[in-house]
Amino acid sequence: MNHYLAFCHALSLLEQPISAKAFAAAVAKAGNPLFDSACSRPQHFLRVLQHEGVLQLQQGRFQLQGAGLLLYSQVLNWSARDKAAIQARRARQPAPPPLVICCAQCGSRFCGLHLTLGLLQRVYSGLASWQAWSASEVALLHAVLRQQAAAAIVDHSQLLTPADALPGCPAGWSAAALAACLQKSATRRCLPVVLDRPQVSRLHLDYGLMPEYPKPLLRVSQIGFSDDGQQAVLWYTDTDAPASLASWNLWRFSAQGWQWTAST
Repeated sequence: MNHYLAFCHALSLLEQPISAKAFAAAVAKAGNPLFDSACSRPQHFLRVLQHEGVLQLQQGRFQLQGAGLLLYSQVLNWSARDKAAIQARRARQPAPPPLVICCAQCGSRFCGLHLTLGLLQRVYSGLASWQAWSASEVALLHAVLRQQAAAAIVDHSQLLTPADALPGCPAGWSAAALAACLQKSATRRCLPVVLDRPQVSRLHLDYGLMPEYPKPLLRVSQIGFSDDGQQAVLWYTDTDAPASLASWNLWRFSAQGWQWTAST
């Protein structure tokens, strides 16, 4: 079974509600190679995709939803034989990031979790609402990276929504003002390409599939802008630093560009 057929088989099982036990039995019976690696046991695979919002879990059964349906559609078009589909996709959007076949953690070329997260990253990068960053916002992230001297930045860092508000507030900001500020960026879950820093996949980093990566690595977890666009609040940290060092940071725009003002 090649990669294309293996993915089609696995995702087709999730078109209709299915229990973890039934899913595991079905992929084992079919000899689906995506679930032979240590990283990609069926139940762990399902839980990761549920956590990412790719699957919904209701009454003990998993089913594709939202980004999962987009993922399935992408996989169905992921066949070198379908020249028309490939040309149409290239005409609609820029080339997606290359898919790395071999898993850095287990070394398998058929690690279902590694490959699925790589394809999901392509789905995220293709969502226009997740990439709608203004020039001013990109300039802010440039300033943050220069100040932090980060070797790399976490890509597609799944910016937290106001409902996931982090503790505390920047000096001079009330909780209500902070929530209103963050609401404006709540739908954008990808960071833009900034400076010349490499970007590390959040998906592979979060789920233990990236044993080595450039350090220090900066992760921006939350970002918001004031009504006039002259102030911004960000929550960011070096991923190797103690959690206690993560904090809210307040930035202001001036004639010299974005300037760090204070942190909590």
